[in-house]
Amino acid sequence: MITCGTQIVSGAPIFGGGGVPSSRTIAGLPLSSDIATSDLNASLALTLTGQTTLSAWTAGTATGGASVAQGSSPSRLSFAVPASAAGAQSVTRTDLLPGPSAWDVAVRVQVLTGDGSASTRVRLVAGVSASDNVTLEIDTNGSAISYRVASSSATDISTTTGPTSGQRTGGQLWLRIRGGDAGYRTLWGVGSAGALPTSWTVAQSRSSDAAAAVTWGTHCQVLVGTLDTSVSSGLTVDVLDVQAARSL
Repeated sequence: MITCGTQIVSGAPIFGGGGVPSSRTIAGLPLSSDIATSDLNASLALTLTGQTTLSAWTAGTATGGASVAQGSSPSRLSFAVPASAAGAQSVTRTDLLPGPSAWDVAVRVQVLTGDGSASTRVRLVAGVSASDNVTLEIDTNGSAISYRVASSSATDISTTTGPTSGQRTGGQLWLRIRGGDAGYRTLWGVGSAGALPTSWTVAQSRSSDAAAAVTWGTHCQVLVGTLDTSVSSGLTVDVLDVQAARSL
């Protein structure tokens, strides 16, 4: 006979297996209660990939008839804004980024219709909250726009040359934001066969207390929208992959 010894679970002794000892931990987290995904991710420094299940995200209030749906084969988030409409739809998570002190998030996007218009936006947001964050957005006319939002006001807005039409519609375009104590960077790049790019274009890089302040959180949002009714074809965009880690 092998004696496993007495273990205490919720104040009651058990002998040999069955149940989780209240003193046990994994990655420094106690097993005596449920562990949040974000806490486990932060402790293990995991890289989360393929985060395109719509039920894991919270959809925002759509405007102008915009929508987001679960796509399949492959799994994807499918955004749509109707023709000649000014509208937007977003999805948000707070359990994706690994922790407020350092995070790195990237999304792979493909513009299906509505390419070639400066009145479109595909936006990645990350940071403290909807009111305090870092934002990278592209329009489908070739611009990459970066800024930080502090107390709901956009500041330090910079516009640089963004991806080409072929890159926007090719299915291998990634938008990325890195945040942490030192500040943040917004980047974009083009990968291959679904993999992350091996080189990135830096759209904006900021290192200051003000820049770092808006990164200290785990808010993450993806938004697709149009600014006015000039996009006669409508705007449809697929989010094909979402990855997050302390460093990608």
